[in-house]
Amino acid sequence: MGLKDELGTGSSLEKALLTRLQEQPVLLLMDEVMHYDLASLTSVLQVSQLMIGEKLPLAVILAGTPDLVHHLNDTNASFIERRKNIRINLFNDDESADALRTPLTNCGIEVEAEALEMMVALSDNYPFFVQLIGDEVWRALVDKQQMRVDVALVETAGKKMLDIRNDFFRKMYAEMQELDLEVYAQQVVEIWSSFADKQPKSEAIEAELMRKNNGLSREQAADIVMELEHKDFLCSGKKFSLAPGLPSFFTYVEERGRRLP
Repeated sequence: MGLKDELGTGSSLEKALLTRLQEQPVLLLMDEVMHYDLASLTSVLQVSQLMIGEKLPLAVILAGTPDLVHHLNDTNASFIERRKNIRINLFNDDESADALRTPLTNCGIEVEAEALEMMVALSDNYPFFVQLIGDEVWRALVDKQQMRVDVALVETAGKKMLDIRNDFFRKMYAEMQELDLEVYAQQVVEIWSSFADKQPKSEAIEAELMRKNNGLSREQAADIVMELEHKDFLCSGKKFSLAPGLPSFFTYVEERGRRLP
């Protein structure tokens, strides 16, 4: 039985992949994979594995939060075990500034230094937010028909960008509530802030969670911290410490906690 026969009953995507691969190399890029339907993801990955096994020119890139790894493990696609992991952390200020400035200056648009600083601050050095503020600034430039990014323009763009960001945070917070992580996340914000150097290790956070929650075992505390890492609420910092995955979401969670009775 040939590859065409094995894929004869496959999805339209799988058949399209096979057809295209017979014409030219294909790069299959899937983003936000941790939210993909497991059955569909399993089918695509297993067929991709079959095609790669036949030495067809196919490369597969899967992108998402750290929780992606657990979703992939449930697909039983054995080639995933040989994957190459590339972790993208937060940018630093210079990297965010460069990502925001370069596309604009390449189009002949002048960017004031103070306006750029405002854009970087709004981005929180988070790649998605860099895209958001950059997009809103571009829209504002088009609306105002100007070729200069100044403070007033960033203030206008920033208001729209923050509305989108807050919607994003509300969804993230709702997911934490569904997973019963809401209270623990608020406690972790308090615990992290209590460390003078802001570099607590996971063991220290686990110990504090146990102290704050009577009857919580070490294993349960470790699972909570791990789950918060999987959800990108926490990320690896310096010297094996844990840091906010997204500083502005830490602030959002802290503010939501103050509203609780």
